[in-house]
Amino acid sequence: KRIHEFKMKRFELLTELDIFSQVLNALHKESYMFESQLADLEKDLDRTSKLLSTFQSMKLLWQQASLIQSQAERDKKKAEMNTVGLWADVKECQDRTTILHDETRTLLRFKLITDSKLDYQQKSVKFRTAHLLELQRKHELVSRKAESLRYCQPGNLVYTRFGQCYITAFRQKDDMLLIVLPFGNPPAKAYIH
Repeated sequence: KRIHEFKMKRFELLTELDIFSQVLNALHKESYMFESQLADLEKDLDRTSKLLSTFQSMKLLWQQASLIQSQAERDKKKAEMNTVGLWADVKECQDRTTILHDETRTLLRFKLITDSKLDYQQKSVKFRTAHLLELQRKHELVSRKAESLRYCQPGNLVYTRFGQCYITAFRQKDDMLLIVLPFGNPPAKAYIH
């Protein structure tokens, strides 16, 4: 009888254990689903809190914008009240502006003409300066050549390594002198530079 009681107790405990393991297994499976739902709910909660904070800041900005707009409307009304009767002054200012505009255009036209003339003059001066420098350089070359030709006239006496010699001719294409040497019978001739 006692064994039978233990068997029954054991059977109840095993049955209970089996039920608990099945319930635990089912709860374990559902826990994954609940965890994913919980993560989704947390994301939704974060987005909702961001939206609420954005809504609050937008509400404050809207209130500030409304205050600024109402102040601007009051200032506009004051400005309109201050400008009542000033149309004659506006017309006078427009006339002055037109005159100033015409004067400015005339001065600008004069400036453009003057600038173009100045530019032409500057280019002309540069060209003439370059031309003058070139002519000076050529003049120096020609004057040096003339100076050397003055010394190269036939009958002039020149000092060479052979002694004193007389020039008999000058060949201009290569600046060579034909000289009579002081030795030899008939006297020897040589070309020197």
